[in-house]
Amino acid sequence: MSLSLLAGLGLMIWKVWGAHVTGSAVVYSDAMESVVHFLTVVFASWSLYFSRKPADESHHFGHDKVAYLSAGFEGAMITLAAGLIVFQAAGKLQEGTGVTRVDLGLLVTFVALVVNVVVGTILIHYGRRHRELIVESNGKHLMTDVTTSAGSLGGLLLVRITGHGFWDPLAALVCGGAIAWTGWRLLNTSLHGLLDRTDDAALERARASLDASCAARRVGFHNLRLRHTGASYWIEVHLVFEDGVPVVEAHHRATEIERDLALALGPSPVQIISHLEPQSHELVDEVWETAPGLPSRDERGG
Repeated sequence: MSLSLLAGLGLMIWKVWGAHVTGSAVVYSDAMESVVHFLTVVFASWSLYFSRKPADESHHFGHDKVAYLSAGFEGAMITLAAGLIVFQAAGKLQEGTGVTRVDLGLLVTFVALVVNVVVGTILIHYGRRHRELIVESNGKHLMTDVTTSAGSLGGLLLVRITGHGFWDPLAALVCGGAIAWTGWRLLNTSLHGLLDRTDDAALERARASLDASCAARRVGFHNLRLRHTGASYWIEVHLVFEDGVPVVEAHHRATEIERDLALALGPSPVQIISHLEPQSHELVDEVWETAPGLPSRDERGG
């Protein structure tokens, strides 16, 4: 994130200067994207620090979910930037104003594209490897900037080749639409995360681990539930033992099952809460499971 912050500040200054000197609408769109990116990196850096804070008396489950707030803020800022870009480009198109220094605009845009490819690739790779949504979202934003820069290069090259300045605001309009799409995707990710939408791929890995681990220890399971909080997996599951198994033995088997489950979902931190019950009570709902508004056993998968 320090790398992203430094690169974002440098590119923002570089592009804003380029947009001012060239008068290009498409370079302006690239510059606006960089301004937004720098602001979101500042917010994301704070979010990353905040998400690392341990659980406390006010936040028993930690602070991981700030990652989704960060993604939502970034998506909102990107969408706002897209609106400003489209507005400015439409004005340029109507006025018929062109680019004053095309070659300089090409240089500014090409340098920005190279820097964003390098830094964005690093961030996305690290974020996916360590399941850090904040870092990965920031990298995806940078790769959106790459798309914008590529569109800017295309528009400026068309101006350079044809001599017609209207390609510049047209390219800016296309870039604005692409930026808006990325902003919507980030907002969608934020919404699903805050609402604890199930990660289907992770759920399948968890179910496969439980199928194998429980079968090896003569244990059944049901009521598997999983959510991702931005940095960690939280899992709830009921483990069913034959009647008469001593608590110590049941605890030992459950611990081994939980260990296998955590390994299957690594390298992200995994928090598991297992509810142990005897076979004679397997089909009996607990009081908290039948509270108004909660799904029935059948709706939870039996």
